Amino acid sequence: MAPEVMERSGHDFSADVWSFGITAIEIAQGNAPYSNLPAAKIMINILNNEPPKLPENEKWDPNFRKFVNSCLKKEAKDRPTVG
Repeated sequence: MAPEVMERSGHDFSADVWSFGITAIEIAQGNAPYSNLPAAKIMINILNNEPPKLPENEKWDPNFRKFVNSCLKKEAKDRPTVG
């Protein structure tokens, strides 16, 4: 869930871009970020920490990593648009 959805500060399509980034990490790594934590702790981590990222020392193409990381910007306005 995108930070702005958790904060109930209003959201638009950019929340879907966040979800796409999380889904891309889950597909690439085999599990979602923070999947080992209870739901409440996941929310706290998303709200208070830097966004999840694909590790730079892994096998993924740098352009894929850059794209995923761009989808996971905390500020919705900083994420890519769709259209």
